[in-house]
Amino acid sequence: MALSQTALAYNWTFYHPMKFNTVDAKLSTEFRQKIDLNNTTNAREFRQYPGLYPVLARLLITHSPYREVEDILKIPGLTEEQLELLRNNLDNFTVKSDSNSLEHDLLKRISPCEI
Repeated sequence: MALSQTALAYNWTFYHPMKFNTVDAKLSTEFRQKIDLNNTTNAREFRQYPGLYPVLARLLITHSPYREVEDILKIPGLTEEQLELLRNNLDNFTVKSDSNSLEHDLLKRISPCEI
């Protein structure tokens, strides 16, 4: 089956129902919309939130894992201004276990000889 020129021009993605997997499912949920505090190692992900990058981003990464999002407010040594920034951004974060991470799913699909 050939794709139409319109589909190619707009870079449309076609999904076969039998090829839908857990990675696709996670990309279509809050995983893509919120930063998972337990499964991010890249401070750049925080750039979209003013005031969090780079200092607070590094603190959030180095003090993980967290049981719940509100645990970030317990990081020792935060100033009142930093706490306020974090409070204002709690809705932008989520906390998941390693077994629920997209990275975990992708690594399961890669054989050791591909790495």
